[in-house]
Amino acid sequence: MNYRPLFEDRDLRLASIDLEKDPKVIAGWTSDLTVARRLRSDEPVRPLAAHEVRKVLDEWVKEREKHDTYVFALRPRESDDLVGYYRIDSLTWVHGSASFELVIGKADDWAAYATAALELGLQFAFDELNMFRVKVRVEEFDARARSLYESANFYLEVRQRQALYEQGRYWDVLHYGMLRPEYSVYHQQMGVAA
Repeated sequence: MNYRPLFEDRDLRLASIDLEKDPKVIAGWTSDLTVARRLRSDEPVRPLAAHEVRKVLDEWVKEREKHDTYVFALRPRESDDLVGYYRIDSLTWVHGSASFELVIGKADDWAAYATAALELGLQFAFDELNMFRVKVRVEEFDARARSLYESANFYLEVRQRQALYEQGRYWDVLHYGMLRPEYSVYHQQMGVAA
């Protein structure tokens, strides 16, 4: 097995969330309603203030203390700028199953870092947490996310028809999954030993 650093690659690193600085940056991204929905999925979507984002992040930190959630800031390798976050939650240890979400705040950063962020997140889930299955939820209208997960060999497992109301119409919610053997194949295709 080839050694791979767990928390960084050539361009990106998984780092801790800075509860003083990062909420302001993330709040700026919530004018993108997809980002706002990921932070407050149980309420009507709207842009959030920094103190509201801080409250969400504080809740995630508390969940982390119970080993139910892991959240990482996504930062360029040579900078402390925040470009996104990766969160893995809904861990079912006995079954080796978890959900995750990947949020990158700006379109240019998505183009630059989404693939690396996904690879680092999957490596953490499968190699460190020893998950057998990971799943992700994607809104039908999010073509960038659908393309990313499909290119990484995630399988569309569930399509919830018209489960989300957004901007005057109903959209499907797509649930993708990846199993450990599929993760191994994905890494072989990427030229990395899993």
